[in-house]
Amino acid sequence: MFPKPQKKDNIMASVDLISGLYGVLLAFGIMLLAVLLLPLVVYLISRKPYPTLKTLSSTKTLGGVLVTGASTGIGRHAAFYLARQGFLVFAGVRKPADGEALLRAYLDEESKQTSKSRSRGKVSPAKQGVLHFLILDITKPFQIAAAVRSVQEELSRRGGLPFLGLVNNAGVTGGADPVEFLPLEHNRNTFEVNFYGPLAVTQAFLPLLRQAPQGRIVNVSSMAGIVTRPLGATYSCTKFALEALSDTLRVELGHLGVSVSVIQPGYIRSEIFGKADEQHQHRMQELPVECSALYGHLYTVDKTNALIAKASDPIVCSRAIHHALTSPYPKVSLLWIRRACGRRSSCFRIYPQERFY
Repeated sequence: MFPKPQKKDNIMASVDLISGLYGVLLAFGIMLLAVLLLPLVVYLISRKPYPTLKTLSSTKTLGGVLVTGASTGIGRHAAFYLARQGFLVFAGVRKPADGEALLRAYLDEESKQTSKSRSRGKVSPAKQGVLHFLILDITKPFQIAAAVRSVQEELSRRGGLPFLGLVNNAGVTGGADPVEFLPLEHNRNTFEVNFYGPLAVTQAFLPLLRQAPQGRIVNVSSMAGIVTRPLGATYSCTKFALEALSDTLRVELGHLGVSVSVIQPGYIRSEIFGKADEQHQHRMQELPVECSALYGHLYTVDKTNALIAKASDPIVCSRAIHHALTSPYPKVSLLWIRRACGRRSSCFRIYPQERFY
């Protein structure tokens, strides 16, 4: 009689085979993970900190920062926030009435904040931030030149304070037209404000930034500078261009100690959406009937309004701007999203572009 096969031996052989395969897969996984993480490790080890001020905790005014488009929305909130953090803030507005209203609102908020602190018995010496407004239409070269002179004079008057940062925030939405019916003149105007304006302001203030102990440029872009959407070609194109400009500046200015960061907000509570809705309604009346027939299904006003209703507070952008202006390791891009379900998530690029020189 032949001996019967041993089940136990077969089971053990299968276990050994599985164990061997598991070991091979585990080793392969570890090697793959090491290869993927190597660039991040090299980046973290080799990156150099940017210069920072040593007086961030003092009560003295730190230095000058220009915020363009400061009459409303993100720019207004950022100007107030930075002034409270001790900066000498130059808030760019297009009309004197907007500047005066901005100052009144800032003083009112400061008064309320002081009263609230006193009522709680938590009065502490505040940082001596100051808010000034400048008449600055970023599409007008003579106003940009006048802004540079005004900033230089005020910094000199205050004992030679450095000009620390430029926040390019001014922008327009650009309307919502399908590319086939996009008015080219309107498209050019949007580029003037969203791209050529920040470029011109940056060129004008770079000499001051290069002299600063910690020159910083912060460009307020958008999620539209990362992904496009239907009917948003003009706005997205301008923000993609601003992203490319920021990447180029980062490479060119890294060896000079000037950092360049980009803020990429999603929906933020701002008057810009109210203006966009008015422009959209007006534009819909001007478009030919053919356009509505071909592209009318893309005008999802209800969905857009639902997202705007859940928009984040401007404080998230102000904090990101403050980080970009003060951190020794300022993040290259700061993307802020508040999901439709109401949850917030702050996302950063895993492998940020740095100073390549």
